[in-house]
Amino acid sequence: DIETIGKATGRNEEANKLINSIKEKRDYVLDKVKGAEEVTVFYEIWHDPLMGAGKGSFMDELISLAGARNIAEDADGAYPQYDLEQLIERDPQVYLASKDMDEKTIESIKARPGFDAISAIKNDRIYLFEGDEANLVSRPGPRIAEALELVARVIHPELFE
Repeated sequence: DIETIGKATGRNEEANKLINSIKEKRDYVLDKVKGAEEVTVFYEIWHDPLMGAGKGSFMDELISLAGARNIAEDADGAYPQYDLEQLIERDPQVYLASKDMDEKTIESIKARPGFDAISAIKNDRIYLFEGDEANLVSRPGPRIAEALELVARVIHPELFE
């Protein structure tokens, strides 16, 4: 898309620079997570009913590229409903969500009934994307490589120290 827009606007050089910078950042992140221990992740789209990022979603792709496995990768659709029993059974090591309402906090997620049985909750591996971060991970665009790096840093903080 960037290449097409560059051609259409007569800005091929700028478009190519942007494309190359995205590829460089992507390659940097892929190199960092290469060979890392696979981490299981759940990304909450909505909490009531619980919905996750499934196969074909932008977040599913970010999780996979970040060297992790999305526990909702085999669910029906890109944004499937996900029940608590499935979540507990699949036991994600990292729990991701975006702050889509003021009431949603790490503490409120921890306090949900049954969530105390999940490894991510027990081990304080919950990350709530807020503000610009939430926009970054929810909208594919020219900052896609920044989104990838952010997700990879949250999942594998030890690799980016």
